[in-house]
Amino acid sequence: MLESITWKEFALVIAAAAIAWYAFVALAYFRDEIKGLAKGKNVPVENAEELINENHPEPITDDTDSAFAELEMVVLEIRHGILEKAGRTAGKETLFTQLQQRLAGYQGLEKPAFRNALNNFIITNSKEICGVAFSEEELNAEWDRLPR
Repeated sequence: MLESITWKEFALVIAAAAIAWYAFVALAYFRDEIKGLAKGKNVPVENAEELINENHPEPITDDTDSAFAELEMVVLEIRHGILEKAGRTAGKETLFTQLQQRLAGYQGLEKPAFRNALNNFIITNSKEICGVAFSEEELNAEWDRLPR
């Protein structure tokens, strides 16, 4: 009797059984999450706060939120107030001067994550909008020269 079953048939039966088992487990334990995904909603994780605290040594506070908001404002001002106004006519020195004026006194440059985000934004957008290529080393050297 077992000689009449091919390996292909055996593999299909095992695969179908595995799919049925995992579908049953998913529906039994994750019904709400599946419904939320089907409706396009983000389902909150019950222990999200614990996960955030484990992965972030310093707590996320209103100060952090305001720092992110300030970074966002700086980025928008650089894009619209400096890069788009300068366009393709500006040179590297002109852009450096305008960036230095805008970023003088900006405390976010002291935070490595903010500095890297700002550098990446400037490198990408200055090349795209103005046709001027900056390197991360050039930008860091300029930021180190700024008065605190």
